[in-house]
Amino acid sequence: MKKCLSLILSVGLFSACAVAAAKNIKYEQCLAGAEKRYSENWAAECRFLSTEMDKKRMKCRSEPANAIKGFEYCTSRYPSTDSSPKCALPHTQATRVNEKKADAKRVCLEEAKAGL
Repeated sequence: MKKCLSLILSVGLFSACAVAAAKNIKYEQCLAGAEKRYSENWAAECRFLSTEMDKKRMKCRSEPANAIKGFEYCTSRYPSTDSSPKCALPHTQATRVNEKKADAKRVCLEEAKAGL
């Protein structure tokens, strides 16, 4: 009888540990997803800002009034920006992307606490 009870307790403990491990794995996967989306969002902002600056520079160059000022005028007013995923974003864009990451991590934690 003692062996049966011991085995039942062991299996129950193992099952509880397995459930806890599965929840931890799900939480870690959620965090990894949040990190991936953060990197993707940061890269998208970098590309967007670079494209917008290129458009402004080209528009500047196409305006007849700027032809007199020369090619350098538009280039200095709208310089090429880094479009790589590791660019330095302006404060407002960086804050927005960082807030999205913090929100995603908060959701992961809330789901983990709720047992989802």
